[in-house]
Amino acid sequence: MEEPFFADDTLVGSTPFEPATEVCQLLEILSSPELLTIQRQAQILLGLSHFARRVRVLTDPLQSLFGMIVSAADRIPVFGLIGIGDFYERLNKLDEALKMYQVAFFFSLLLDSE
Repeated sequence: MEEPFFADDTLVGSTPFEPATEVCQLLEILSSPELLTIQRQAQILLGLSHFARRVRVLTDPLQSLFGMIVSAADRIPVFGLIGIGDFYERLNKLDEALKMYQVAFFFSLLLDSE
């Protein structure tokens, strides 16, 4: 059984809010070769929203995280990609949101052709 990714303001089993550690854990999840489960997708979205509440300026971590998400997009279900696009849209990162929606649309077309 997997532990929850976040518990209140801390990672389970870690010290209070450490953005670098949390970003590393998110990147580790995204770099795994396995298809992401609904639970993992929810953990990633909760983690991203947690960052938005706790840290005001996230440009560098969000940019690297966005790159990792795009590179792992073939393992993320279409609805997960749409949720990630929505997250970026709520942060007013409209270029990233649009790119994520485009990736989701591309993969939905691929799924329809199969």
